[in-house]
Amino acid sequence: MNGVSTELKRMRQFCTGVCLLVGCSAPTAPDVHDTAVSQDAISAVDGRVLLDGAAGVLDAHHLDGVKGLDGDAPTDADTTVVPKRYSLIDNSKWIAVLPDEDMFIAPGAMEPDVCPATEFWSEEMPEGLVFEVNTTFCAHLTVRQALLVDVPAGAVVDIAISHYEIIDGDGGYYLALAGGVPPSVLWEKTIDVGALESTYNESFTLPGSLAAGENMVFHISNHGDNHWFLKSLSAGY
Repeated sequence: MNGVSTELKRMRQFCTGVCLLVGCSAPTAPDVHDTAVSQDAISAVDGRVLLDGAAGVLDAHHLDGVKGLDGDAPTDADTTVVPKRYSLIDNSKWIAVLPDEDMFIAPGAMEPDVCPATEFWSEEMPEGLVFEVNTTFCAHLTVRQALLVDVPAGAVVDIAISHYEIIDGDGGYYLALAGGVPPSVLWEKTIDVGALESTYNESFTLPGSLAAGENMVFHISNHGDNHWFLKSLSAGY
């Protein structure tokens, strides 16, 4: 009984203090010496002990924000921000770069066998609109388009590219992505002849920021009977 009395004294003080703060009248608690008060008359609310009925004056409005009564305080896990993903390009907007403006043709070098406009196009596929290049009759293509959104330094960029089985070619196929002013190579990959039909989903961290409207440049070179598909280019930040 002494334990119950101690709890009743403590909770009478607690309830009185809360009522003074919220403007209600202090609840009447049974006398601490009343032997009719049983353990059942005490209700535990998240570690705090209140007399039955006393919580009636502490409605949801009064208890709003009180830790332990309306829920625990937010944790780091509760406030974790999941990066949004943004498409950086529109696969219907690629434009061929002229040879004298092509960063992938070394100054003074012989002009490569550049793919004409008949050998690249956008095409709707189950996964969405893709940019397709046919290298059966050509060996070099560089295209550009204006970046759709601002991208901050440190953003994770994802690129998805696929190709048919590579059965012909003079050495490995070289693919690259460039951006910035002036443009510099951000991602590159060489794929050897003999590679099976494949899809590559690769990521890289952007070393510096890019601004919407700046040129994003995509390049592929070498020769062989194949088709290449740039499926998507996106960033998370």
